[in-house]
Amino acid sequence: MPLALVLAVALVLGMLLASRQARAGERIVTLDDLYQQHAKTFGVDWRLVKAIAQHESRENQLAVNKADNESIGLMQILCRPDGRGGCSNKLNVQGWNTATRAKLLDADFNIYIGAQILSSNIAAYGVAKGIAVYNAWDQHAAPTAGPFKNQAYVDDVLARARSLGWTA
Repeated sequence: MPLALVLAVALVLGMLLASRQARAGERIVTLDDLYQQHAKTFGVDWRLVKAIAQHESRENQLAVNKADNESIGLMQILCRPDGRGGCSNKLNVQGWNTATRAKLLDADFNIYIGAQILSSNIAAYGVAKGIAVYNAWDQHAAPTAGPFKNQAYVDDVLARARSLGWTA
């Protein structure tokens, strides 16, 4: 095998391993650390945030939705390109004015934005409907108790959160 190919494979493997954790000084910051940090900041249970990331991207911070090419990162945050590198869609969350596709591929920034969206949705609609709206905005008009057009999504996220120890 040519040396260049071996080095390329090693680089890709290193990037994949690094995508699961980031360094902060000497302490390794894991995805769970980020879920807990940002969930606490915005008053939502971290297990709900993690469950959404598990469903949306299988916790792959480099995930890009093949169907729309606009849902980005761990939490699959929608970023409609504005032609200048940013996102044209409007979200009323801290930091959104600096959002770019590249920034949304950063686990810390992606979870920061996603936790805010989820927290806002839960505050406005309750847990189940808040999760439904996270996945599909049109569900803001659905009955509070559901069923939702994306009920299977809501059920899966709640089941994942429960498996992590979340209780309603």
